[in-house]
Amino acid sequence: MTQAEKKKMRDFSHFMRRQIKNGRRLPLGKKARLEQIGFFRKFPVDIAEAGGLHMNEAKASMKQREETHRRRKALSSGLSGGLRAVQVELEDSSGNCRLQTITDPTSVEDGCMQENRARYQQTQTPHPTPPMSEPLYTMFTGPDADNNQQLLLEGKLPIPGGLAYPTQAFLRHCRLHDSYRPGPFPLTVEEHVDFWSRTPENKGSEPHGLHNGHFKAGALSELLASCDTAFRDLPLRSGHVPELWKNLMSFAIEKKPGDFRPQGMRTIQLFNSEAQANYKKAGRAAMKNAEEDDIIPKGQCGSRKQHKSIDLALSKRLIWDSLILERRSSGWISNDAKSCFDRIVHWVAKTALRRFGLPVTVTNLMFDILAKAKHRVQTGFGDSDWTFGPTGDVPFQGCGQGNGAGPCIWVAISAILIDAMEAEGFGYKSQTALTNEEFFASCLCFVDDTDVMESNDNVEATGEDLLPSVQSALDLWSGGISAYGGAINPAKSFWWLIDFKWRPSSGTWVFRRKAKMPGKLTLQEPTGLWATL
Repeated sequence: MTQAEKKKMRDFSHFMRRQIKNGRRLPLGKKARLEQIGFFRKFPVDIAEAGGLHMNEAKASMKQREETHRRRKALSSGLSGGLRAVQVELEDSSGNCRLQTITDPTSVEDGCMQENRARYQQTQTPHPTPPMSEPLYTMFTGPDADNNQQLLLEGKLPIPGGLAYPTQAFLRHCRLHDSYRPGPFPLTVEEHVDFWSRTPENKGSEPHGLHNGHFKAGALSELLASCDTAFRDLPLRSGHVPELWKNLMSFAIEKKPGDFRPQGMRTIQLFNSEAQANYKKAGRAAMKNAEEDDIIPKGQCGSRKQHKSIDLALSKRLIWDSLILERRSSGWISNDAKSCFDRIVHWVAKTALRRFGLPVTVTNLMFDILAKAKHRVQTGFGDSDWTFGPTGDVPFQGCGQGNGAGPCIWVAISAILIDAMEAEGFGYKSQTALTNEEFFASCLCFVDDTDVMESNDNVEATGEDLLPSVQSALDLWSGGISAYGGAINPAKSFWWLIDFKWRPSSGTWVFRRKAKMPGKLTLQEPTGLWATL
Protein backbone atom coordinates (compact mmCIF):
# COMPACT_ATOMS: atom_id res chain seq x y z
CA MET A 1 0.00 0.00 0.00
CA THR A 2 1.39 3.36 -0.98
CA GLN A 3 1.78 6.25 1.46
CA ALA A 4 -1.00 8.15 -0.32
CA GLU A 5 -3.42 5.23 0.11
CA LYS A 6 -2.52 4.89 3.80
CA LYS A 7 -3.09 8.63 4.35
CA LYS A 8 -6.45 8.41 2.60
CA MET A 9 -7.43 5.45 4.77
CA ARG A 10 -6.43 7.28 7.99
CA ASP A 11 -8.35 10.41 6.99
CA PHE A 12 -11.42 8.38 6.20
CA SER A 13 -11.11 6.45 9.48
CA HIS A 14 -11.03 9.70 11.47
CA PHE A 15 -14.02 10.96 9.52
CA MET A 16 -16.02 7.80 10.25
CA ARG A 17 -15.09 7.97 13.92
CA ARG A 18 -16.55 11.48 14.19
CA GLN A 19 -19.69 10.51 12.32
CA ILE A 20 -20.37 7.36 14.35
CA LYS A 21 -19.48 9.04 17.64
CA ASN A 22 -21.84 11.93 16.97
CA GLY A 23 -24.64 9.63 15.80
CA ARG A 24 -24.82 11.27 12.37
CA ARG A 25 -25.88 9.60 9.16
CA LEU A 26 -22.86 8.98 6.97
CA PRO A 27 -22.90 10.91 3.67
CA LEU A 28 -24.35 8.61 1.07
CA GLY A 29 -23.50 10.27 -2.20
CA LYS A 30 -22.55 7.85 -4.96
CA LYS A 31 -18.80 8.34 -4.62
CA ALA A 32 -18.77 8.44 -0.82
CA ARG A 33 -20.97 5.33 -0.61
CA LEU A 34 -18.68 3.36 -2.91
CA GLU A 35 -15.67 4.46 -0.88
CA GLN A 36 -17.36 3.41 2.38
CA ILE A 37 -18.41 0.01 1.06
CA GLY A 38 -15.05 -0.66 -0.54
CA PHE A 39 -13.18 0.55 2.53
CA PHE A 40 -15.33 -1.63 4.76
CA ARG A 41 -14.82 -4.76 2.72
CA LYS A 42 -11.04 -4.29 2.65
CA PHE A 43 -10.44 -2.95 6.15
CA PRO A 44 -13.28 -3.99 8.53
CA VAL A 45 -10.96 -4.06 11.53
CA ASP A 46 -9.82 -0.48 10.94
CA ILE A 47 -13.42 0.69 10.65
CA ALA A 48 -14.36 -0.92 13.94
CA GLU A 49 -11.35 0.59 15.67
CA ALA A 50 -12.04 4.02 14.16
CA GLY A 51 -15.52 4.09 15.65
CA GLY A 52 -14.52 2.51 18.94
CA LEU A 53 -16.86 -0.39 18.11
CA HIS A 54 -16.62 -4.12 17.78
CA MET A 55 -16.20 -5.16 14.15
CA ASN A 56 -19.67 -6.75 14.00
CA GLU A 57 -21.22 -3.63 15.49
CA ALA A 58 -19.52 -1.41 12.92
CA LYS A 59 -20.69 -3.73 10.15
CA ALA A 60 -24.28 -3.68 11.43
CA SER A 61 -24.20 0.09 11.81
CA MET A 62 -23.09 0.64 8.22
CA LYS A 63 -25.62 -1.81 6.83
CA GLN A 64 -28.41 -0.21 8.84
CA ARG A 65 -27.52 3.25 7.58
CA GLU A 66 -27.37 2.02 3.99
CA GLU A 67 -30.71 0.22 4.31
CA THR A 68 -32.40 3.26 5.90
CA HIS A 69 -31.16 5.51 3.14
CA ARG A 70 -32.19 3.04 0.43
CA ARG A 71 -35.69 2.66 1.92
CA ARG A 72 -36.18 6.41 2.30
CA LYS A 73 -35.03 7.01 -1.26
CA ALA A 74 -37.41 4.37 -2.60
CA LEU A 75 -40.35 5.66 -0.62
CA SER A 76 -39.79 9.34 -1.28
CA SER A 77 -39.04 9.04 -4.99
CA GLY A 78 -41.53 11.32 -6.63
CA LEU A 79 -42.86 12.50 -3.27
CA SER A 80 -43.23 16.02 -4.62
CA GLY A 81 -45.77 14.58 -7.04
CA GLY A 82 -47.43 12.34 -4.46
CA LEU A 83 -46.77 9.31 -2.31
CA ARG A 84 -45.71 6.15 -4.17
CA ALA A 85 -45.42 3.76 -1.23
CA VAL A 86 -46.59 3.33 2.35
CA GLN A 87 -45.39 1.30 5.29
CA VAL A 88 -47.68 -0.96 7.30
CA GLU A 89 -46.98 -2.64 10.63
CA LEU A 90 -47.14 -6.44 10.58
CA GLU A 91 -46.74 -8.80 13.52
CA ASP A 92 -44.59 -11.84 12.99
CA SER A 93 -44.92 -15.25 14.65
CA SER A 94 -42.82 -14.15 17.62
CA GLY A 95 -45.08 -11.18 18.33
CA ASN A 96 -42.66 -8.52 17.11
CA CYS A 97 -43.85 -5.75 14.81
CA ARG A 98 -42.05 -5.03 11.59
CA LEU A 99 -42.64 -2.58 8.77
CA GLN A 100 -43.56 -3.79 5.32
CA THR A 101 -43.34 -1.48 2.31
CA ILE A 102 -46.30 -1.52 -0.09
CA THR A 103 -45.94 -0.07 -3.58
CA ASP A 104 -49.10 -1.34 -5.27
CA PRO A 105 -51.11 1.73 -6.44
CA THR A 106 -54.47 0.37 -5.27
CA SER A 107 -53.10 -0.62 -1.86
CA VAL A 108 -51.43 2.77 -1.39
CA GLU A 109 -54.68 4.59 -2.16
CA ASP A 110 -56.68 2.24 0.07
CA GLY A 111 -54.24 2.71 2.96
CA CYS A 112 -54.51 6.50 2.70
CA MET A 113 -58.31 6.35 2.55
CA GLN A 114 -58.58 4.12 5.59
CA GLU A 115 -56.30 6.40 7.60
CA ASN A 116 -58.21 9.54 6.55
CA ARG A 117 -61.51 7.93 7.43
CA ALA A 118 -60.22 7.10 10.91
CA ARG A 119 -58.63 10.56 11.24
CA TYR A 120 -61.86 12.47 10.56
CA GLN A 121 -64.00 10.17 12.73
CA GLN A 122 -61.82 10.16 15.84
CA THR A 123 -64.16 12.58 17.64
CA GLN A 124 -66.96 9.99 17.55
CA THR A 125 -65.36 6.57 17.38
CA PRO A 126 -64.26 4.54 19.20
CA HIS A 127 -64.64 6.99 22.11
CA PRO A 128 -67.20 9.77 21.49
CA THR A 129 -66.26 13.24 22.74
CA PRO A 130 -68.81 15.44 24.58
CA PRO A 131 -69.93 17.51 21.54
CA MET A 132 -70.50 14.31 19.54
CA SER A 133 -72.51 12.69 22.33
CA GLU A 134 -76.10 13.17 23.38
CA PRO A 135 -77.80 15.46 24.17
CA LEU A 136 -75.43 18.06 22.67
CA TYR A 137 -75.09 16.56 19.20
CA THR A 138 -78.84 16.46 18.54
CA MET A 139 -79.36 19.90 20.07
CA PHE A 140 -76.89 21.58 17.73
CA THR A 141 -77.25 19.49 14.55
CA GLY A 142 -80.97 18.64 14.59
CA PRO A 143 -83.98 20.66 13.37
CA ASP A 144 -83.62 23.27 16.14
CA ALA A 145 -79.87 23.69 15.67
CA ASP A 146 -79.90 27.35 14.55
CA ASN A 147 -82.31 28.34 17.31
CA ASN A 148 -80.33 26.54 20.01
CA GLN A 149 -77.12 28.08 18.73
CA GLN A 150 -78.61 31.56 18.96
CA LEU A 151 -79.88 30.90 22.50
CA LEU A 152 -76.43 29.63 23.50
CA LEU A 153 -74.80 32.76 22.09
CA GLU A 154 -77.26 34.96 23.98
CA GLY A 155 -76.67 33.04 27.22
CA LYS A 156 -80.32 31.93 27.41
CA LEU A 157 -79.93 28.21 26.67
CA PRO A 158 -80.26 25.99 29.75
CA ILE A 159 -77.11 23.89 30.03
CA PRO A 160 -78.13 20.19 30.04
CA GLY A 161 -77.47 18.34 33.26
CA GLY A 162 -75.10 15.43 33.49
CA LEU A 163 -72.31 17.13 31.55
CA ALA A 164 -68.79 17.31 32.95
CA TYR A 165 -67.95 20.62 34.62
CA PRO A 166 -65.33 21.65 32.00
CA THR A 167 -67.90 21.11 29.24
CA GLN A 168 -70.43 23.24 31.13
CA ALA A 169 -67.82 25.98 31.60
CA PHE A 170 -66.98 25.89 27.88
CA LEU A 171 -70.66 26.25 26.91
CA ARG A 172 -71.20 29.12 29.34
CA HIS A 173 -68.36 31.09 27.75
CA CYS A 174 -69.72 30.62 24.23
CA ARG A 175 -72.00 33.60 24.77
CA LEU A 176 -71.55 36.81 22.80
CA HIS A 177 -69.38 39.52 24.26
CA ASP A 178 -70.78 42.91 25.24
CA SER A 179 -69.36 44.73 22.23
CA TYR A 180 -70.65 42.14 19.74
CA ARG A 181 -71.66 43.49 16.36
CA PRO A 182 -72.29 41.28 13.32
CA GLY A 183 -69.76 42.37 10.76
CA PRO A 184 -70.79 43.23 7.18
CA PHE A 185 -69.87 40.57 4.67
CA PRO A 186 -70.05 42.07 1.17
CA LEU A 187 -67.98 40.73 -1.69
CA THR A 188 -67.15 43.41 -4.23
CA VAL A 189 -65.59 43.10 -7.65
CA GLU A 190 -62.64 45.19 -6.46
CA GLU A 191 -61.99 42.80 -3.57
CA HIS A 192 -62.28 39.79 -5.87
CA VAL A 193 -59.79 41.23 -8.36
CA ASP A 194 -57.38 42.25 -5.60
CA PHE A 195 -57.46 38.76 -4.08
CA TRP A 196 -56.70 36.94 -7.32
CA SER A 197 -54.04 39.41 -8.37
CA ARG A 198 -52.09 38.52 -5.18
CA THR A 199 -52.71 34.75 -5.23
CA PRO A 200 -49.91 32.64 -6.77
CA GLU A 201 -51.00 30.76 -9.85
CA ASN A 202 -49.12 27.60 -8.87
CA LYS A 203 -50.90 27.25 -5.52
CA GLY A 204 -52.64 23.88 -5.32
CA SER A 205 -56.39 23.43 -5.61
CA GLU A 206 -58.92 20.63 -6.04
CA PRO A 207 -58.69 19.50 -9.70
CA HIS A 208 -62.46 19.16 -10.29
CA GLY A 209 -63.05 22.69 -11.51
CA LEU A 210 -61.10 25.74 -12.57
CA HIS A 211 -57.69 26.30 -11.00
CA ASN A 212 -56.17 29.54 -9.75
CA GLY A 213 -54.74 30.44 -13.13
CA HIS A 214 -58.21 30.67 -14.66
CA PHE A 215 -59.40 33.15 -12.03
CA LYS A 216 -56.21 35.20 -12.25
CA ALA A 217 -56.75 35.49 -16.00
CA GLY A 218 -60.45 36.24 -15.51
CA ALA A 219 -59.62 39.05 -13.09
CA LEU A 220 -58.09 40.94 -16.03
CA SER A 221 -61.51 41.14 -17.71
CA GLU A 222 -64.16 43.37 -16.15
CA LEU A 223 -66.97 41.14 -17.43
CA LEU A 224 -65.43 37.85 -16.24
CA ALA A 225 -64.46 39.37 -12.90
CA SER A 226 -68.07 40.49 -12.33
CA CYS A 227 -69.38 37.01 -13.17
CA ASP A 228 -66.84 35.26 -10.91
CA THR A 229 -67.69 37.66 -8.07
CA ALA A 230 -71.38 36.83 -8.42
CA PHE A 231 -70.68 33.07 -8.39
CA ARG A 232 -68.71 33.49 -5.14
CA ASP A 233 -71.14 35.91 -3.54
CA LEU A 234 -74.37 33.95 -4.03
CA PRO A 235 -73.33 31.02 -1.78
CA LEU A 236 -72.19 33.48 0.90
CA ARG A 237 -75.61 35.13 0.91
CA SER A 238 -77.73 31.98 0.68
CA GLY A 239 -75.61 29.28 2.30
CA HIS A 240 -76.10 27.02 -0.75
CA VAL A 241 -73.17 24.75 -1.62
CA PRO A 242 -72.43 24.42 -5.37
CA GLU A 243 -71.78 20.86 -6.51
CA LEU A 244 -68.20 21.53 -7.63
CA TRP A 245 -67.36 22.83 -4.15
CA LYS A 246 -68.22 19.44 -2.63
CA ASN A 247 -65.04 17.82 -3.97
CA LEU A 248 -62.04 17.51 -1.62
CA MET A 249 -58.66 16.07 -2.51
CA SER A 250 -56.31 14.80 0.22
CA PHE A 251 -52.61 14.04 -0.06
CA ALA A 252 -50.09 12.94 2.54
CA ILE A 253 -46.72 14.48 3.36
CA GLU A 254 -44.01 13.43 5.78
CA LYS A 255 -44.37 14.61 9.35
CA LYS A 256 -41.23 12.87 10.59
CA PRO A 257 -38.42 12.07 8.17
CA GLY A 258 -38.47 8.42 7.18
CA ASP A 259 -41.90 7.64 8.67
CA PHE A 260 -44.17 6.58 5.79
CA ARG A 261 -46.88 4.91 7.82
CA PRO A 262 -50.25 6.50 6.90
CA GLN A 263 -50.99 7.28 10.55
CA GLY A 264 -47.59 8.94 10.93
CA MET A 265 -48.02 11.35 8.03
CA ARG A 266 -49.76 14.71 7.72
CA THR A 267 -52.85 14.92 5.51
CA ILE A 268 -53.35 18.13 3.55
CA GLN A 269 -56.72 18.87 1.94
CA LEU A 270 -57.14 20.71 -1.36
CA PHE A 271 -60.33 22.73 -1.82
CA ASN A 272 -62.06 24.13 -4.86
CA SER A 273 -60.41 27.44 -5.80
CA GLU A 274 -63.59 29.50 -5.31
CA ALA A 275 -64.45 27.76 -2.04
CA GLN A 276 -60.91 28.33 -0.74
CA ALA A 277 -61.16 32.00 -1.69
CA ASN A 278 -64.34 32.30 0.37
CA TYR A 279 -62.75 30.44 3.31
CA LYS A 280 -59.90 32.93 3.32
CA LYS A 281 -62.29 35.87 3.09
CA ALA A 282 -64.31 34.53 6.05
CA GLY A 283 -61.17 34.00 8.12
CA ARG A 284 -59.86 37.50 7.47
CA ALA A 285 -63.23 39.11 8.23
CA ALA A 286 -63.64 37.18 11.48
CA MET A 287 -60.14 38.02 12.69
CA LYS A 288 -60.61 41.69 11.77
CA ASN A 289 -63.83 41.87 13.80
CA ALA A 290 -62.28 40.07 16.76
CA GLU A 291 -59.18 42.28 16.81
CA GLU A 292 -61.23 45.46 16.59
CA ASP A 293 -63.53 44.31 19.40
CA ASP A 294 -60.55 43.09 21.48
CA ILE A 295 -62.07 39.70 22.22
CA ILE A 296 -59.00 37.58 21.46
CA PRO A 297 -57.16 36.86 24.73
CA LYS A 298 -53.68 38.32 24.86
CA GLY A 299 -52.28 34.87 25.64
CA GLN A 300 -53.05 33.63 22.10
CA CYS A 301 -50.20 34.73 19.84
CA GLY A 302 -50.65 32.29 16.95
CA SER A 303 -52.33 33.12 13.63
CA ARG A 304 -52.52 36.84 14.47
CA LYS A 305 -51.02 39.83 12.71
CA GLN A 306 -48.14 41.55 14.47
CA HIS A 307 -47.70 38.58 16.81
CA LYS A 308 -44.64 36.36 16.71
CA SER A 309 -43.52 33.26 18.55
CA ILE A 310 -40.51 35.15 19.88
CA ASP A 311 -42.88 37.57 21.65
CA LEU A 312 -44.51 34.62 23.38
CA ALA A 313 -41.12 33.25 24.40
CA LEU A 314 -40.20 36.65 25.85
CA SER A 315 -43.45 36.80 27.86
CA LYS A 316 -42.77 33.32 29.17
CA ARG A 317 -39.27 34.29 30.28
CA LEU A 318 -40.43 37.51 31.94
CA ILE A 319 -43.05 35.63 33.94
CA TRP A 320 -40.40 33.16 35.07
CA ASP A 321 -38.15 36.04 36.11
CA SER A 322 -40.99 37.58 38.08
CA LEU A 323 -41.69 34.28 39.84
CA ILE A 324 -38.01 34.01 40.77
CA LEU A 325 -37.92 37.57 42.12
CA GLU A 326 -41.04 37.02 44.22
CA ARG A 327 -40.03 33.48 45.33
CA ARG A 328 -43.52 32.19 44.58
CA SER A 329 -44.37 28.57 43.96
CA SER A 330 -46.02 27.83 40.63
CA GLY A 331 -47.04 25.03 38.29
CA TRP A 332 -46.33 25.13 34.56
CA ILE A 333 -47.99 22.70 32.13
CA SER A 334 -46.78 22.59 28.52
CA ASN A 335 -49.25 20.61 26.42
CA ASP A 336 -50.03 19.85 22.81
CA ALA A 337 -53.49 19.31 21.32
CA LYS A 338 -53.66 16.06 19.39
CA SER A 339 -54.68 16.41 15.70
CA CYS A 340 -55.77 19.96 16.41
CA PHE A 341 -57.52 20.90 13.14
CA ASP A 342 -58.77 17.37 12.41
CA ARG A 343 -60.73 17.07 15.68
CA ILE A 344 -62.73 20.31 15.56
CA VAL A 345 -66.44 19.49 15.77
CA HIS A 346 -68.42 21.51 13.23
CA TRP A 347 -71.19 22.89 15.43
CA VAL A 348 -68.66 24.10 18.00
CA ALA A 349 -66.67 25.88 15.28
CA LYS A 350 -69.84 27.51 13.93
CA THR A 351 -70.66 28.86 17.37
CA ALA A 352 -67.13 30.17 17.91
CA LEU A 353 -67.11 31.95 14.54
CA ARG A 354 -70.50 33.53 15.26
CA ARG A 355 -68.87 35.13 18.32
CA PHE A 356 -66.36 36.67 15.90
CA GLY A 357 -69.14 38.33 13.91
CA LEU A 358 -69.69 35.98 10.95
CA PRO A 359 -73.30 35.67 9.67
CA VAL A 360 -75.07 32.35 10.12
CA THR A 361 -75.31 31.81 6.33
CA VAL A 362 -71.53 32.06 6.03
CA THR A 363 -70.80 29.63 8.88
CA ASN A 364 -73.36 27.16 7.54
CA LEU A 365 -71.77 27.35 4.08
CA MET A 366 -68.26 26.80 5.46
CA PHE A 367 -69.14 23.57 7.23
CA ASP A 368 -71.77 22.25 4.82
CA ILE A 369 -68.95 22.09 2.26
CA LEU A 370 -67.02 19.82 4.64
CA ALA A 371 -70.04 17.79 5.72
CA LYS A 372 -71.24 17.07 2.16
CA ALA A 373 -67.83 16.61 0.58
CA LYS A 374 -66.80 13.70 -1.63
CA HIS A 375 -63.26 12.81 -0.61
CA ARG A 376 -60.53 11.56 -2.90
CA VAL A 377 -56.83 10.93 -2.37
CA GLN A 378 -53.90 11.99 -4.51
CA THR A 379 -50.75 9.87 -4.66
CA GLY A 380 -47.73 9.62 -6.91
CA PHE A 381 -49.83 7.37 -9.15
CA GLY A 382 -52.43 10.08 -9.77
CA ASP A 383 -55.87 10.93 -8.38
CA SER A 384 -58.08 8.14 -7.08
CA ASP A 385 -61.01 7.13 -9.30
CA TRP A 386 -63.31 6.44 -6.39
CA THR A 387 -64.35 8.48 -3.37
CA PHE A 388 -64.63 7.67 0.32
CA GLY A 389 -66.77 8.97 3.16
CA PRO A 390 -67.87 8.25 6.72
CA THR A 391 -69.00 4.78 7.71
CA GLY A 392 -72.36 6.05 9.03
CA ASP A 393 -74.75 8.97 8.70
CA VAL A 394 -72.63 11.31 10.84
CA PRO A 395 -70.37 13.41 8.57
CA PHE A 396 -66.64 13.71 8.96
CA GLN A 397 -65.54 16.32 11.49
CA GLY A 398 -62.54 18.64 11.46
CA CYS A 399 -61.89 21.73 9.37
CA GLY A 400 -59.01 20.19 7.43
CA GLN A 401 -55.35 21.16 7.23
CA GLY A 402 -55.10 23.40 4.21
CA ASN A 403 -58.37 25.20 4.94
CA GLY A 404 -57.92 28.96 4.46
CA ALA A 405 -60.05 29.66 7.53
CA GLY A 406 -58.43 26.95 9.69
CA PRO A 407 -56.14 29.24 11.73
CA CYS A 408 -59.02 31.63 12.44
CA ILE A 409 -61.27 28.75 13.51
CA TRP A 410 -58.70 27.60 16.05
CA VAL A 411 -58.21 31.13 17.41
CA ALA A 412 -61.99 31.46 17.87
CA ILE A 413 -62.19 28.17 19.80
CA SER A 414 -59.09 28.81 21.91
CA ALA A 415 -60.50 32.22 22.88
CA ILE A 416 -63.39 30.42 24.60
CA LEU A 417 -60.99 28.03 26.36
CA ILE A 418 -58.77 30.82 27.67
CA ASP A 419 -61.78 32.88 28.80
CA ALA A 420 -63.00 29.89 30.82
CA MET A 421 -59.58 29.47 32.46
CA GLU A 422 -59.38 33.15 33.39
CA ALA A 423 -62.94 33.20 34.73
CA GLU A 424 -62.07 30.33 37.10
CA GLY A 425 -59.11 32.33 38.43
CA PHE A 426 -56.34 30.03 37.24
CA GLY A 427 -53.08 31.70 36.28
CA TYR A 428 -50.41 34.08 37.49
CA LYS A 429 -51.34 37.45 38.96
CA SER A 430 -48.96 40.24 39.93
CA GLN A 431 -48.49 44.00 39.89
CA THR A 432 -46.05 46.06 37.85
CA ALA A 433 -43.32 47.79 39.83
CA LEU A 434 -43.52 51.25 38.25
CA THR A 435 -47.21 51.81 37.47
CA ASN A 436 -48.67 49.43 40.08
CA GLU A 437 -51.01 48.00 37.45
CA GLU A 438 -52.40 44.51 37.90
CA PHE A 439 -51.06 41.90 35.51
CA PHE A 440 -52.78 38.55 34.93
CA ALA A 441 -52.00 35.61 32.65
CA SER A 442 -53.46 32.12 32.63
CA CYS A 443 -52.32 30.64 29.30
CA LEU A 444 -49.67 31.33 26.69
CA CYS A 445 -50.63 29.81 23.35
CA PHE A 446 -49.09 29.63 19.93
CA VAL A 447 -51.73 27.89 17.83
CA ASP A 448 -52.29 24.53 19.61
CA ASP A 449 -49.10 24.52 21.72
CA THR A 450 -50.09 25.90 25.10
CA ASP A 451 -48.47 26.69 28.44
CA VAL A 452 -51.02 26.61 31.27
CA MET A 453 -49.78 28.25 34.46
CA GLU A 454 -50.96 28.35 38.05
CA SER A 455 -49.37 30.14 40.97
CA ASN A 456 -50.14 30.96 44.58
CA ASP A 457 -50.58 34.54 45.79
CA ASN A 458 -49.19 33.54 49.16
CA VAL A 459 -45.40 33.56 49.03
CA GLU A 460 -45.31 31.24 52.06
CA ALA A 461 -47.18 28.47 50.20
CA THR A 462 -45.05 25.51 49.12
CA GLY A 463 -45.16 23.50 45.92
CA GLU A 464 -46.97 20.71 47.74
CA ASP A 465 -49.66 23.19 48.80
CA LEU A 466 -50.12 24.31 45.19
CA LEU A 467 -50.26 20.86 43.59
CA PRO A 468 -54.07 20.33 43.96
CA SER A 469 -54.70 23.68 42.30
CA VAL A 470 -52.36 22.78 39.41
CA GLN A 471 -54.28 19.51 38.96
CA SER A 472 -57.57 21.46 38.87
CA ALA A 473 -56.16 23.78 36.19
CA LEU A 474 -55.13 20.77 34.10
CA ASP A 475 -58.56 19.18 34.53
CA LEU A 476 -60.33 22.33 33.34
CA TRP A 477 -58.02 22.85 30.37
CA SER A 478 -58.06 19.21 29.20
CA GLY A 479 -61.83 19.05 29.75
CA GLY A 480 -62.25 22.23 27.72
CA ILE A 481 -60.13 20.71 24.94
CA SER A 482 -62.43 17.67 24.84
CA ALA A 483 -65.47 19.98 24.82
CA TYR A 484 -64.69 21.03 21.24
CA GLY A 485 -63.81 17.44 20.22
CA GLY A 486 -60.06 17.57 20.88
CA ALA A 487 -57.68 15.78 23.18
CA ILE A 488 -54.28 16.41 24.76
CA ASN A 489 -51.38 14.29 23.59
CA PRO A 490 -49.64 13.02 26.77
CA ALA A 491 -46.52 12.02 24.79
CA LYS A 492 -45.90 15.67 23.86
CA SER A 493 -46.96 17.20 27.20
CA PHE A 494 -44.94 17.78 30.36
CA TRP A 495 -45.01 19.98 33.47
CA TRP A 496 -42.89 21.60 36.16
CA LEU A 497 -43.56 22.37 39.79
CA ILE A 498 -41.44 25.38 40.74
CA ASP A 499 -40.61 26.31 44.33
CA PHE A 500 -37.77 27.89 46.33
CA LYS A 501 -36.13 27.46 49.70
CA TRP A 502 -33.78 29.58 51.78
CA ARG A 503 -30.28 28.23 52.29
CA PRO A 504 -28.92 29.77 55.52
CA SER A 505 -25.39 28.53 54.94
CA SER A 506 -24.94 30.66 51.83
CA GLY A 507 -27.60 33.27 52.53
CA THR A 508 -29.30 32.69 49.16
CA TRP A 509 -32.53 31.39 47.68
CA VAL A 510 -32.26 28.18 45.64
CA PHE A 511 -34.66 26.04 43.63
CA ARG A 512 -36.08 23.02 45.38
CA ARG A 513 -35.14 19.75 43.75
CA LYS A 514 -37.74 17.49 42.21
CA ALA A 515 -36.77 14.62 44.52
CA LYS A 516 -37.50 16.83 47.54
CA MET A 517 -40.85 17.93 46.13
CA PRO A 518 -42.63 14.81 44.83
CA GLY A 519 -45.88 15.09 42.95
CA LYS A 520 -47.65 13.97 39.82
CA LEU A 521 -50.49 15.12 37.57
CA THR A 522 -53.02 12.80 35.98
CA LEU A 523 -54.72 13.29 32.64
CA GLN A 524 -57.68 11.41 31.19
CA GLU A 525 -57.03 10.27 27.64
CA PRO A 526 -59.74 9.95 24.94
CA THR A 527 -59.80 6.21 25.61
CA GLY A 528 -61.00 6.90 29.14
CA LEU A 529 -57.73 5.69 30.66
CA TRP A 530 -55.70 7.90 32.96
CA ALA A 531 -52.16 8.90 32.10
CA THR A 532 -49.52 10.38 34.37
CA LEU A 533 -47.59 13.39 33.15
